[in-house]
Amino acid sequence: MEAIDEWMESHFTEPLLRRRVTQYLRGRGTRRFQNLKAQDKIGWRHFTEGKIALQVGEIQRYFLRQSDTRLTVDSWLKGFVGKLLEMTHAQWIFRCITKHHRTKGTIVLKATEDLLQEVERQLNMGADNVSENDRWMLELDMHQVSSFSLADKQLWIHAVEAARQASTRAMELSEGTTNNWNDIIKDEKFAYVRSKIQTHQDSSEPATVDTSPKKMDKEISIKRKREAATSVSTPARSAKGVKAGRKDKHGRQKPKTQKRIDLKVKDRAKPRNRTGFGSLVAARNPRTTQVSQEAMDADRSGLGLFTKNETLTRHQKRLLKTALEADPKYVERSRPDGSRVRNEVNTFTIDNNNATQSDFSRLKGTEWLTDNIMSMFLRVSVQESVDRTFCYKSHFFSCALSETGNTVVYDHSRVEKWSDYIDEGLFNLDQLFIPINVDNGSHWIFIRVQFGRKSIEIYDSQGSVNPERQRYLWATRRYLYEEKFKDVALDDRPDFDVWKQTWTTQDKSRDSPKQENTFDCGTFVMISIYLIARGVRLQRSSYTQNGVTKRELRRSIAYVISQANELLPTVSVARHLITRRQATTTRVKAKRKQRKESRKVPGSKKARTDEGPNLKFICCTHKPLVNKKRGAKSLTDRHHSQLTLDQAFSRRSKKTRKRGKEIICKL
Repeated sequence: MEAIDEWMESHFTEPLLRRRVTQYLRGRGTRRFQNLKAQDKIGWRHFTEGKIALQVGEIQRYFLRQSDTRLTVDSWLKGFVGKLLEMTHAQWIFRCITKHHRTKGTIVLKATEDLLQEVERQLNMGADNVSENDRWMLELDMHQVSSFSLADKQLWIHAVEAARQASTRAMELSEGTTNNWNDIIKDEKFAYVRSKIQTHQDSSEPATVDTSPKKMDKEISIKRKREAATSVSTPARSAKGVKAGRKDKHGRQKPKTQKRIDLKVKDRAKPRNRTGFGSLVAARNPRTTQVSQEAMDADRSGLGLFTKNETLTRHQKRLLKTALEADPKYVERSRPDGSRVRNEVNTFTIDNNNATQSDFSRLKGTEWLTDNIMSMFLRVSVQESVDRTFCYKSHFFSCALSETGNTVVYDHSRVEKWSDYIDEGLFNLDQLFIPINVDNGSHWIFIRVQFGRKSIEIYDSQGSVNPERQRYLWATRRYLYEEKFKDVALDDRPDFDVWKQTWTTQDKSRDSPKQENTFDCGTFVMISIYLIARGVRLQRSSYTQNGVTKRELRRSIAYVISQANELLPTVSVARHLITRRQATTTRVKAKRKQRKESRKVPGSKKARTDEGPNLKFICCTHKPLVNKKRGAKSLTDRHHSQLTLDQAFSRRSKKTRKRGKEIICKL
């Protein structure tokens, strides 16, 4: 700014224009030019890119003519635009350095901060579910891990996560006997697991997992060597690289184009075993395993969501697209103070669950879904389709839980009447599902209660265990306790700490299908509840993000809701579904009559039809054939329908026929 102001002062800039330019640039778009509306329309950003209104040049031209200088307005404009571009370019360079610097850029700092948070989370989780051979990695403190480089932190996190998965998988295979993966590999009962690992190895010895510090340091050194080798180039010239006969204009021979010298084969790092830790994650093709067979079988007996897009007709797809793209409908209401407010009208209703057109249109794109859409879909697909299954609305925990500082308080009086809407009673159900909106309304998870097994499970489509979600498991168990003994006096109730031992709680987010974007969490919650209610054992491979996108499950959900809607489409939807009878022109009528007359037979009331090679005439049997051709006399005789001029002018005009009929189709 100071450089531009000094330049304008030294190049005979009109004083008022100079002051206005300085104020306009410092305002960063919040101030306006006075008496220069054209520059205000161009905008502050375009002004910094050198786009100047013509009035600025006219003002400066008039001032230079009165000044004692030989500077022209064109030279002044060139210099002024150059100074503006210098300022913009300097800001761009500063922004690039601030954001993309290798060590101090905002991107690197943000990645480092995220890694430190993940490191702290891993350390807080402890080493209880890790085998003894791998617990040395968690014996490091936060200060030691923070001193690692960015690549070393990532490697440490991956190693700890892999060790946890290996221990969990070992516990599952051995049914709680051991959490050491090496014991699983050596056990003959799990030979099929070992065979999968040996296909990637040259030796026939049993594969083991080496997670020692020496092995980890070796991997880090190999990675550093590889990164350093990718930037190595050899500028030295070789005498053998000079080709005879190639000379420049001075008679000197031209060297060959230098090529980058790659690492030798022996210096290259050996490829890693990408499968890692045996059969912890089975090798599957994501394109062929979008949906598991168990989920497909359950869906076929249900609503057919995974194949809905393929089974819809073209007409049904057109109607669904029209419903999703319809405009919202508003109604104005008066307030007691006399002001008027516009409210959107509900266009979808399913058993006292209402939704507006704006809520429904969220299913066509990448917007977050509202609780209205989720309640309506779960009502149709789960509560009304599966026996002894009930779904609470998402604001259950908003009523039951409240935060006071860092303390979470449960208030049963605010949810004590929720179970009254269950006809068969709460504890006569098989399953209860409760969607939950967390993280200030930006994410969806859900809870499943199994009354037969007395278990409470929580599922998160992000695929990781979050300790903050434990509050919902605790609150659900407290709610069941209060509902179980609500008719029993307080003194006669069993102790809650003793009773809760009969119910198990578990965070099964690692078994939930994982979303890969930031807007499909609501879709994952609805599909997961839909499958679990039909007996599917939810796993990470039950369905994938690719399956949700490719099979257009959002549109399938929209179609299910539109079919169960109890209201007629709004006016904005109906106008796309109204069909009108096309008016027939005179020319079309004449051609139609000509075709009809060509098929007529004298003396017959019906047209002739072809049957095989011969023609059959269909005539009236109760009347003889009559020749209907008119003779000369009949043409001269006045027909009874002919009118005189007086009768024609005094005759009333016929009523205009309605041109079309409206037919409203319901989705």
